[in-house]
Amino acid sequence: MRLAALILIAASAAVASERVATPDAAADRVQGVDVQMGGIGLTRANAVRRLMTTRAGDDLDLPTLERDLARLRSTGIFYDVAEHTVPGPEGKRVELTLKDRWTLLPVIGVRRGGGRTTSRVGLSDHNAFGQLFSIYGEVSSNADIPFVPQKPDDRFGSLVYLRVPRAFGTRITPMVQWSRDFLDFSSFGSAPHLYDRSRREVRVDVRYELTDLLSLVSGIAFQRDHYDPSSLSRSPGAIPPSVNSTWLSAGLQIGMVEESLSMSQGTQFDLTFSRAQAGVLGSDASVSAAAATLRSWTILGGGTDLGGQLTARATTGTTDSFLFRAGGLREIRGFPDSYFQGRQLVNGNLELRRDVLRTGIGVDAIGQAAAFVDFGWVGQRANAVAGVPYTGPVASAGIGLRWIPIPFARAVGRIDVAMGLYPERRFDISLGGQQFF
Repeated sequence: MRLAALILIAASAAVASERVATPDAAADRVQGVDVQMGGIGLTRANAVRRLMTTRAGDDLDLPTLERDLARLRSTGIFYDVAEHTVPGPEGKRVELTLKDRWTLLPVIGVRRGGGRTTSRVGLSDHNAFGQLFSIYGEVSSNADIPFVPQKPDDRFGSLVYLRVPRAFGTRITPMVQWSRDFLDFSSFGSAPHLYDRSRREVRVDVRYELTDLLSLVSGIAFQRDHYDPSSLSRSPGAIPPSVNSTWLSAGLQIGMVEESLSMSQGTQFDLTFSRAQAGVLGSDASVSAAAATLRSWTILGGGTDLGGQLTARATTGTTDSFLFRAGGLREIRGFPDSYFQGRQLVNGNLELRRDVLRTGIGVDAIGQAAAFVDFGWVGQRANAVAGVPYTGPVASAGIGLRWIPIPFARAVGRIDVAMGLYPERRFDISLGGQQFF
């Protein structure tokens, strides 16, 4: 009898405890995620939710919510991103307030290198249809008068890609890219020599987010390189062998870098291993390659940002199709594009940026000044034809100005004036539509 009474009392206590605990548990549930969009206001609320790990019905985890906000900032599309939670009888509602920027922008570029003028025009949209996926397309020309062919080897190239972050609400981000280019590359020795390279490439990459800060990346790329003597060459010489290569790659990404209107903050590390095997999927060569990039930014306060980037690459390949290039266009300012080439290549950048003015004339924009130091190291040249015949350390320094229109995402008017310091003194002015890194 006593045992039955004890069981009855315990059962009653358990029921009472469940009645008390259930509301407490529900109070920590996410009832829903509300999105209040300002700015241009084109982004759909469901697209914002797609990029978030915090979702209705989940337990509310504040660190996860903070990483969601960081991910939204890292797109470069949103600013003034904030959140607050509103308690309710069935849980908490997460209310986001953020502003988006216009993302459908023209692509225009002209550069001089390898004895030719290379021009490009196109369109890019990193928030297509307000759904936060990227569409990019451009047409390029290697004619001296842009897009007016005058010689048989004046050709049109193209680049098209599609990237969908967290496709269909999953942690998978696929990207598909098609490109072809027709470029000249110079040997910068005492007897200048040029060759034409035509490259066609199809690439498919997939990134899977294991956690909010750790992703695995895999991909396949089909490259077809063909070389010809250049009609611009002043001193005939051997050209690199044409080659077909099919690359399988795997890697990881750790961390993320958040972007505000003109400042960046955070750290990101990328590591990739690639392999092409002769006889597999149409590949002519057996070559391995590896690349690692570390990028980090810190906001010092007062509109001042300090950042650095370091990239190291190595390959077992020995011809121009597989060797790495560096120069003023993307890696080391102060030297011509593709000035350095080698089997091992390290390039790094340190940059201090400071907002110096805010203007509302025509377009609300931020003016920014920058001071930078670029450096690197070039390893074995192996059978390289292009580039300067040099291995060893590289250094340059310079200053720059940027004009950042606030209504437009990823649009920066950039001019950098750089002086090559080592291994030789050179002077270079580079123009761009985005930040250097």
